[in-house]
Amino acid sequence: VNQHSNRPYTVGQIREAMKEAEFVVQLPTAKVVKQQFLECVKVLKEKNVLPIERAKMELCIVITGDTQDNNNSNSAALIQRLEREANAIQCRSISSTATSKPEERISFFTDPSCYRNVDQISKDFNGNLQVVRQVVTEEG
Repeated sequence: VNQHSNRPYTVGQIREAMKEAEFVVQLPTAKVVKQQFLECVKVLKEKNVLPIERAKMELCIVITGDTQDNNNSNSAALIQRLEREANAIQCRSISSTATSKPEERISFFTDPSCYRNVDQISKDFNGNLQVVRQVVTEEG
């Protein structure tokens, strides 16, 4: 996606940028397609051909706890760790007491390459990681 507008590029725009950057796609037997894609994005960024980046994922960590005070301190520490270790952006915390146990939902955006790290962080806080949207882009 375009890193400034968060809108996806067309196939034609990507193709032209790849030609300009002299990026050659190898046969599938040489490298996995995903690796080639990641390499292509890296080359396009380095050569300043396109302002491109991988689309962010919207994730949510749900933490249930016995006391709301404990949950609030946990969620603050969790948000700090997500921002520091997983480059999470636009973190927001939503509390809910609709169930018998209080629940804290931390919603945020991050790069897909950070998914495993985020999963480990959520486990460290006894949370449950949920994917809200795999690809976050602007329409239109």
